[in-house]
Amino acid sequence: MAHEKIHITVEKDNMTARLRIRGAYDPSVTVTAVREALNEMGISYGVDPEAIEKAIDSYHATQKMDDSAVIVKGYRGKETIDGKIEMLIEESKHVSIDESGKADFRNIKNFITVQKGQALARHHLPVMGEPGMSIYGDQVQQKEPRNPRLDSGINVSIVKKGGFNEYISDAKGIVSHNNKIIEVNPVLKIAGDVGIESGNIKYDGDVEISGSVERGSSVIASGSISVGGMIESGNVKLGGVLNVKGGINTKSEGRLLIKGELISVYIDNSKIFVNGDVTVDRSITISNIITHGGILLNDQHSTISGGEILSYDSITADIIGSKAEIPTVITIGTHYERNKQVVEISRELDETKREFERLTDEMQKMKLFIQRMRNKITEEKREEFRLKIQEYTQTKQLGEKLEKDLKELRMTRFNPAEVTITARNIIYPGVQIHYRGNVEKITAPLTKCVIRFRAGQEKPEITAFTE
Repeated sequence: MAHEKIHITVEKDNMTARLRIRGAYDPSVTVTAVREALNEMGISYGVDPEAIEKAIDSYHATQKMDDSAVIVKGYRGKETIDGKIEMLIEESKHVSIDESGKADFRNIKNFITVQKGQALARHHLPVMGEPGMSIYGDQVQQKEPRNPRLDSGINVSIVKKGGFNEYISDAKGIVSHNNKIIEVNPVLKIAGDVGIESGNIKYDGDVEISGSVERGSSVIASGSISVGGMIESGNVKLGGVLNVKGGINTKSEGRLLIKGELISVYIDNSKIFVNGDVTVDRSITISNIITHGGILLNDQHSTISGGEILSYDSITADIIGSKAEIPTVITIGTHYERNKQVVEISRELDETKREFERLTDEMQKMKLFIQRMRNKITEEKREEFRLKIQEYTQTKQLGEKLEKDLKELRMTRFNPAEVTITARNIIYPGVQIHYRGNVEKITAPLTKCVIRFRAGQEKPEITAFTE
């Protein structure tokens, strides 16, 4: 029977037991008595003999017992580790504050761009724990681990690594994820309008906008842009095709810059630069359009009226001009950028020629100085002459290069092929047509006609349009 003064306190989880000795000091309390008490309670696992001896020695030395003496410890095993999803991309949606302290709600980054091969997330795999043992010798099971699931969607691969799976982007694009799936879409899709709520858009790729581009907003993309509604902003720049399901009306604010083709229902009161062809269904009115391609209007009664049009290739519409004889200026067969370069290089060449004349005069003076001084020239003067000769040579070479570039540009700034202006219905008075420096003024209506322009031909040829 256990010693009456020895008491063993067991924690609720049956993993720890403490020794307590009640009452006055009793020299008959021994290690053996403590072991007997443990045996009677059925405590068989995790008994610490050293802890018992230390506790009893302390009791006899101080004639009191420290109730905190732990003499039995069970084995808790290894805890279960739950699986978890670790996102490796930082979501950023913030409103910037300008110098005046005002919040810039337009420049909010609402999407995350990732590169091909970029790690997007890690699924840390669960680890089942090892069973433990209570002080009564009972096995203690660990809980089943939780294991969240994240599926890979389009353009996302899963690579298995030690202890975790990594989600890798298979393409450059926009990453999206929820609690179930993660994917990468090369096309940035904007649901609704581009405005205050969406913020300005700047993306290295293609963009699809289901709504309109509101006035004051900005859309810049390296690829193509598709717009389901209208474009009201003049701050749109792209490296591909612009396809507008509605129309374009920027109220002449800003300028659309398009490196590919332009497709729209109508263009009104806008400034547009297009590197490719322009295809419009209904009308181009009071707009300034420059294209290095051609212009085609498709619908019946489609109209080009007002504004200035510069086209490298041919132009076709039902009606050109208006009954009110609104001034409509068309320049055809001219490459805008090359023509602009001709003007800029001509100006630079003139300045270079003037500089070369000045240096030529200085070279002549230098030659006379050398002849007069013979070989009595200081090193300082020699270095001055060397630099002057170097400047003279570089200016001469620059002038020769500019003359060569100018000659090539003058040959290519005009379309060498025949270009035409086709009116399937009528061209009204008030229309001016510029071709290689010549101007044709339409003073009387021309019905169902094709005006043909050819290099070296003084006057254009006008033929009947046939369906």
